[in-house]
Amino acid sequence: MLGEVLALASALFLGLSSALVKNLTPRVNAIYLATLRLVTSAFLAVGMAAAVGQLGSVFDVPQKTLIVLAGAAVVMMISHVFLVKAIELDDISRVLPATTGIYILLSVIFSILLADGGVSTLTIVGGSVVLGGVYLLSRRPSQDRSQPRQALNAPGLMALGFASGTSLAWAIGVMVMDDVVNIVEPIPAAAIRMSFMALILVGITSFTGDIRRLSKSRLDMSVAGVSGLLLGASTLTFTAALKWSAPATVVILNSTAPLFVVPIAITWLHERVTRQVAVGTVACFAGVVLTFL
Repeated sequence: MLGEVLALASALFLGLSSALVKNLTPRVNAIYLATLRLVTSAFLAVGMAAAVGQLGSVFDVPQKTLIVLAGAAVVMMISHVFLVKAIELDDISRVLPATTGIYILLSVIFSILLADGGVSTLTIVGGSVVLGGVYLLSRRPSQDRSQPRQALNAPGLMALGFASGTSLAWAIGVMVMDDVVNIVEPIPAAAIRMSFMALILVGITSFTGDIRRLSKSRLDMSVAGVSGLLLGASTLTFTAALKWSAPATVVILNSTAPLFVVPIAITWLHERVTRQVAVGTVACFAGVVLTFL
């Protein structure tokens, strides 16, 4: 039960964090925003490890596990940048359902390939429903009823590409972290991974010059910090959930993040959520459920 609660909490934190990102992307450089979020998340994770008396265990982690965590950090760092770019290019009510839907589909495919098991009919149906939902989310309704709908415009195509890259990184990350939490406690594992991610991205942004602050608003910087804290909380609860529940259960519950985001997108971000977007979101979630039945 604890693992399930933590997975749902992770979904809620991810949804809130993503909504704050969407509010900031018109004014803050995406790379810089991703760096701020990861640095804040790393501080939260390290502080949490110290608070619970597990910071010392970081230095006892086997070298091989550290290498694995460093590799996972590179993959997940890329996913965070991709997610911010996708949210920058398109409505979050489209991006997050598509990202989680593809993420689940890839997780199922990887599980089948690694386990060398068969593919059930429900898995095929569920995957097809997810793809159908992603297609609906990617379509743009035409303003003129006499004109055909556009399947994708250039920003939408780029957003879908970034969302797919995020999904791939998430699917790889969950498999890696599921093994790591059997060796290292969840909080130190998250602290190590997020610290690696923050250091790598700070180094990249320092080299490219993206670390300069493009928004002078203290409010924007404060909101970015809160987004980072929520992201850190999402990562910590997700990693802990893997410790106390099966990966399949954690993944499916974590994919409910769009259900928290859509109401925020309507009421706060004033995004136009059409019937097509609503059906696409429901289809993605229904397909996720079918793949795990």
